[in-house]
Amino acid sequence: MKICLISAPTANKFDHQAVGEVDAARIMGELAPVGVLSLAAVLEAKGLQPEVVDLNRVYYSWLQESNRKKN
Repeated sequence: MKICLISAPTANKFDHQAVGEVDAARIMGELAPVGVLSLAAVLEAKGLQPEVVDLNRVYYSWLQESNRKKN
């Protein structure tokens, strides 16, 4: 059985401003999906292998790529 846990996006701090790598890592760390990660840990303890998708990281990667294409 495949299980994918997806965190809700909350990284609105990236909108309309340039965010460096260090700042982005700090912000994403502050917004870590602790509930989703806790659920993933419980599922792993039961022998399942969940995949966690952090939409903040996906959004930041997309934002970086779109900024590269503009330049």
